[in-house]
Amino acid sequence: MICCPVCKSQNLVEVESLQAKKDEGWVYLSKILQKNKQESLEIADSMRPYKCLDCFCYCFSPWFDLEDIATSFSTDVSRHQSGWLNLHHALVSNALGTIQFFNQEILREILSSHEVHSYAEIGMPFNGLNILDFSRGKSLYRKIATFAQAAMVKVDSRSRLATKFYDYFSNINIILSCAILFIEGSMRSILGNRGFKRNGDVSLFSAKKYFLPQSTSYGWGTSDESFGISSTKLAAKLFDLKILPLKDAAKSGQQFDLTGIFNFFDHFTDPLETLEIAMESSNLIVISVHQPPFAGKQHRFAIDKNFITFLQRRYVSWNTRLLDMSHLGMSEVDTYNVFLLEKR
Repeated sequence: MICCPVCKSQNLVEVESLQAKKDEGWVYLSKILQKNKQESLEIADSMRPYKCLDCFCYCFSPWFDLEDIATSFSTDVSRHQSGWLNLHHALVSNALGTIQFFNQEILREILSSHEVHSYAEIGMPFNGLNILDFSRGKSLYRKIATFAQAAMVKVDSRSRLATKFYDYFSNINIILSCAILFIEGSMRSILGNRGFKRNGDVSLFSAKKYFLPQSTSYGWGTSDESFGISSTKLAAKLFDLKILPLKDAAKSGQQFDLTGIFNFFDHFTDPLETLEIAMESSNLIVISVHQPPFAGKQHRFAIDKNFITFLQRRYVSWNTRLLDMSHLGMSEVDTYNVFLLEKR
């Protein structure tokens, strides 16, 4: 019997295909299955979509064995470039990409009625709001200099010779990356930037910022890595970000004005358990997640906008609403649902 991976209900019905694009997520599928694109898509076609009539989420069945998918995300698909591409864009352009423009407007909506002195993010660094601070009021030179300084590895005098060589070559890689970023940024400045300009100053610059790692069997989280270093380490240095595991934050009684889960809720092994732990230490929670037609079959499940009804029923001590971002008139509005939960 198929069980909903979100609410564990068995009240599911099979539905027609959800995907806007048949090959959505095929790169990850091919690595997980260790097959070429065509063979991966054929296997994906056998995964039928089901709708949960209790939480209104969708899942695919048959899916992957949990052990196999955990291995794939930690080895075969050990890196996810989305966050790094956002950081890269902030380094070389005065204009933010569409997803960051979208995130900026989400933050603007929240800050219009709430004060945020402490912000925490769960999932993967650079996927959410912190990147907006790095884009704020800095010249291209200062951005890249700050990036290089944060990325450089300090060699431990107790390290073995091989480790020292590894650190040396990692630093060479970072220096070359920064040089490429500088050249690319200069070329973009000469040719002119295209994209969405930042609409005024919306920032968490003065807020205390935290990253709350949470383990999952089918997501990257702290394993996200590029430029030869952990993105968690780089984010911690760039934003003075404190690292505190989610469960430890809840146990310690730590409280945050705002907690963000951006493009990662559908990668948690047990999303409701994760959300409920976050509720223990948060006054306000924002969740941005793929709409079902844009969630490839490498995702265990997809969140429909009607999920808001389930949240309102389940968490009566929270005010829960679906943010209406349709006034933006941009493509990301059609690909993401944004939920806002506020403690009563």
